[in-house]
Amino acid sequence: MDVLKKQMEGMEANILKHQETLSKQLSDVVKDLGAWREKMEGEISSLKEGQTTMEARITGVEEKLSRESIKDTLLQEVREEFVEQKQRLIRMCNIILMGVPESTEGLNVAAQLMKVIVPEWVGPLHDNRIGDPEGRKPRPIRINLSTVQQKNQALKNCSMLKDRTEFKTISVRKDLTRQEQTEWKEKSKARVVKGTGATSSERMATRLSKRKNDGELDSQQSKIHRVDVTSMETN
Repeated sequence: MDVLKKQMEGMEANILKHQETLSKQLSDVVKDLGAWREKMEGEISSLKEGQTTMEARITGVEEKLSRESIKDTLLQEVREEFVEQKQRLIRMCNIILMGVPESTEGLNVAAQLMKVIVPEWVGPLHDNRIGDPEGRKPRPIRINLSTVQQKNQALKNCSMLKDRTEFKTISVRKDLTRQEQTEWKEKSKARVVKGTGATSSERMATRLSKRKNDGELDSQQSKIHRVDVTSMETN
């Protein structure tokens, strides 16, 4: 019995050791995903190669986890994180036009707006609508720009639309994943709660923090031009 007990204790120790090793490997992979995303910001042209590399690494981890019979939940978390990071990379050069009427005239106005915020843009503007086609509001238009720099330029130049009445129904947003939209909404709610009952100086600090965190999300137009991000449910 003592021998059997020692064998069982040894097996338990080995299992715990394997679990700790695999947990560390899992943590390292998640960290690598974050670092990889930052690197890809300046190397969009090599996106396909980077994705292939990461897919191979994830596949390797999946095989190890399968052999060691680690809980499926851990594996699912890695898969979901990889899909999320991949979607963010795919959307990295995109912008979303909100409030563009679903008509030929609406597309023409949107094309004029694009020439203002991206002077080198030559079109054509494809009617790449996203969202529910049965909705009451015009569906957002997803626009693919050439580089991250061009997207950032477009968002920055939205301040030029402030006094352009022909664009008053349209606002420009980043192309967010559903997870990013959820995170942004939660941060916005937290800021509202934090601002309740605060002093005037604290409320000012909260507004400044909001402007800093949401600088790219906000089209920097006057209130009549702005659209709440909660209305932007994209796929």
